[in-house]
Amino acid sequence: LEPVGGPGWVDSKTYDIDLRVNDALAYKSGRLIETNVAGRFPPGLRHDQLMLMFQSLLADEFKLRLSRETRQVPVYALVIAKGGPKLHEAKVGDTYADGVLGPDGLPVGPNRGTGQDGRLTAQALPMPTVAQVLTKILGRTVLDETGLTGEYDFTLEWNAINSHAATEEQQGTDSASPESVGPSIFTAIQEQLGLKLESRETTVDVLVIDHAEKPAESQAQSTTPIVPAFETASIKPNNGEPMAGFNIAGKPFTAIMWKGDRLMATNFTLHGLLRVAYAVQDDQISGGPDWVNSEGYDIDARIGKSVIDEMQKRGRVYGVSGRTLMFQALLVDRFTLSFHRETKDLPVYALVIAANGPKNQPAKPGDSYPSGLKCFGGRPCGRRQLLEPESNKVVGQGIPLSNLVELLSEKLGGRIVVDKTGLTGDYDFTLQLAAEGSQAAISTALEEQLGVKLEPQKAPMEVLVIDHAEKP
Repeated sequence: LEPVGGPGWVDSKTYDIDLRVNDALAYKSGRLIETNVAGRFPPGLRHDQLMLMFQSLLADEFKLRLSRETRQVPVYALVIAKGGPKLHEAKVGDTYADGVLGPDGLPVGPNRGTGQDGRLTAQALPMPTVAQVLTKILGRTVLDETGLTGEYDFTLEWNAINSHAATEEQQGTDSASPESVGPSIFTAIQEQLGLKLESRETTVDVLVIDHAEKPAESQAQSTTPIVPAFETASIKPNNGEPMAGFNIAGKPFTAIMWKGDRLMATNFTLHGLLRVAYAVQDDQISGGPDWVNSEGYDIDARIGKSVIDEMQKRGRVYGVSGRTLMFQALLVDRFTLSFHRETKDLPVYALVIAANGPKNQPAKPGDSYPSGLKCFGGRPCGRRQLLEPESNKVVGQGIPLSNLVELLSEKLGGRIVVDKTGLTGDYDFTLQLAAEGSQAAISTALEEQLGVKLEPQKAPMEVLVIDHAEKP
């Protein structure tokens, strides 16, 4: 995601980080230190574990508070230039013995790219990854719209001076100066790769830095987050009835919840579990065998006391990311799951403000909702709850309207819903939906009751592609 906001020093002050994981924790959380001959972590669990550890470290040390928004921003689209691509398709099995070397001096092999000082070397890179590398080089999001599905080897060379400040007017111009000789990156991409960067504006997800503090030097040197893992976990095929601990009437039934030190889910498909664990919507998951979407499972996983104590000591941000990490690690380990991510242009519904404006009731600060929704044991659920207490009736208590998009996605058969209302407050609302569940009926109910509506659009979205999965 593109980060925006925060104090001025987040873009100027630099830090050195040395994060180490001890072997016992690494093995406990899913063979984290297992590597292949090139010294790289295998995909799926290992990469996501490392990323969540890194996120926990940043949140803890920099006192980060973040939010996500959808904004209209300038991007570059990577397209095929006139005359067609000039790329060399990678050879299956090529180990690149004379190619890019890693920090240990050994060949890094395929699926690698290094870009610095005006030179980008690619070894068996797919175009979505090329777009990600160019994003880092240019400092602006690059979307892959080439339609090329292979993996490619190439070397791209350009004049690196001011590459971040390049504008649309500079594309294709290479004015020589004593400090600057050679093609711009725009010209180099077209002449050497047969591709082209086109300037556009589109809607993308951005990461908004709401709060950040400089870390104390002593803290930065002493803190090493643990890798949390479930102490016990059971995954079984659902037997046609709700798992013990759920009181659910009627069929079909699915439910998932965190209950203190316990994760419980009943009759959830792997597709549904991935949707929750990785915070994506149905259309953002593709691939995998047929049973991924059809066979339901019951999960009962418990966190050990030592991990709970560590989460409480480190605070809410670490606790949330730690639980997410454990959930993802469990799925990857038990379902022998591997996947990759791609950016695709998908049909979506945009949630926008209707003509007469929003009709939501702003939540009252400190309201505990004693007469509101009841959760387990008949206790009030409190704020930040979105529940469906009865069929087609949705109740929100003290939540941002963006929390509604996942539920709307489910009602719309998995179509992605993107929040474009611009509303940033917390609201109380009740939404009564028609039984037919069509897009028109849902949009009408939203407009009449909440003052928002759904508009069909297309937008670039990140998609989780399942490469491999096995029944546990």
